[in-house]
Amino acid sequence: MKHQLKSPYVIAAVALVAVAAGLWTGYVLTNTAENTVNHAADKTGVKAFILLDDSCDVCNKELNFIVSYLDAEFNFSSVPREYVHTGSKKGFEVYKKLLENNVNRVPVIVFEGNVFTTDFYRAFKEKLGEAQNYIVSAGEYYVLLPVWTTRVYDPERPGRKITVHFDANVGRDNVERFFYRVVPDAELKLVEANGSYLLKVEADSNVISILKQVFPLSEVNGNVLKVPYVDVNVAAQKGFLQPVAASIGQVAPNVRVVSAEELDANSPYLAVISTNRPDLLGKVLEGWAQESNKFVARKAEKPKVELFVMSYCPFGLQAEKAILPVLRLLGDKIDFKLRFVDYAMHGEEEVWENLRQHCIQLKTDLNTLLNYLQCFTEKGDAEQCMEELNIDKNSIQECIDAETEKYGIREALEDKTEWKGPYPPYPVDNALNMKYKIQGSPTLVIEGIVVPTPRNPEGLKDLICSAFIRPPEECKKTLSSKNASPGFGAGFEGDASAGQCG
Repeated sequence: MKHQLKSPYVIAAVALVAVAAGLWTGYVLTNTAENTVNHAADKTGVKAFILLDDSCDVCNKELNFIVSYLDAEFNFSSVPREYVHTGSKKGFEVYKKLLENNVNRVPVIVFEGNVFTTDFYRAFKEKLGEAQNYIVSAGEYYVLLPVWTTRVYDPERPGRKITVHFDANVGRDNVERFFYRVVPDAELKLVEANGSYLLKVEADSNVISILKQVFPLSEVNGNVLKVPYVDVNVAAQKGFLQPVAASIGQVAPNVRVVSAEELDANSPYLAVISTNRPDLLGKVLEGWAQESNKFVARKAEKPKVELFVMSYCPFGLQAEKAILPVLRLLGDKIDFKLRFVDYAMHGEEEVWENLRQHCIQLKTDLNTLLNYLQCFTEKGDAEQCMEELNIDKNSIQECIDAETEKYGIREALEDKTEWKGPYPPYPVDNALNMKYKIQGSPTLVIEGIVVPTPRNPEGLKDLICSAFIRPPEECKKTLSSKNASPGFGAGFEGDASAGQCG
């Protein structure tokens, strides 16, 4: 069965913008009039200059969107404003003052007068907290820190000259936005092209080095970097097709998934990726075997199954409850490992419970681990479960102590610079989290392929059994198709949603 795919040009455009990740994803807006716009006058005497950039249309479009947003949400329309360009007399006068005060970004919103006395500031503070975190002083002016695309502009210090030949289907705005994000002091020359590449860039060696990291599937010849399209055709077993096609399409901005087709159930392969550029795609396909111009993931005699969770995540608990009947059915016919996401969203107690379950897996057998998980997912009481199942507490505690020291867990908990925002780290499975790009709990990995996690035993059994070269008789048994309920408890009346912590 073949599946319809989005236009590869749309995918490339979205990917190109996403590469330069930031606070902005880009908007297409009509240009705002350049003349002075006097709204209901603010009695404080404060005035705003909307300082536009003569050389970055997409930057101006994004700023115009922000102005509209501020008008609607923060009473910005009460502040009289004047639209000026860096190339106009008034605009350059304002910008020269900003440069003298180390503000060298355009376009920006500039306030003349004490903005902190305005109704706009009061609305801003009410919704976002102290506006001093967002508005900085620049001599006689105040400047709103930009969350839109800007570029560095100093007429006395020429920027880095970059010539970019780009696929016209991707869009000039997307290319411009990307380069000003990655190389803020760029002086761009954009040339539309219709070729076999996403980008061809002529620039100095420093810029080329930066772009080479951003575009791993590229070719460099001196001061020229070429980003050719890498076209792929994906074929996979039913439950693996969508995730494989999606993950391959995200490995680099210049990868285009041209087709996706289900493999016959009797095929020895879980997935097959064919491409016009195996020399480039092979750089990012870790764990895939190469056969000529194809990369393959084969079925296994004993499939490897890894479930990543956070021990207190309601959706991780849901997945564990759903997979327990499958693990009891298949037993040692599969190589199952319980893994943990590399941060804990449910406090330090989750770090220690992750470690407890990790040690039960290390120091006991599969049946003991499954019995513990059955008890813990139902009752949420680790001590009671350990006692009821007669698990050797001393042995598990010795393991916890050793693993705590091995992975520096106490130090990581104390040093909050190591935390992921408000969440403490859990470093035990760091390498695997990076390898599979784990985002949250639960995440299911079968034979190295990340797949959606069904929340019912039958769905999980079918997915795992499709990874066998020769499925055992147990795969013929029908399990419950009811979804496990999220959170603690023994229920199997959950909805079909595939929630995730993370």
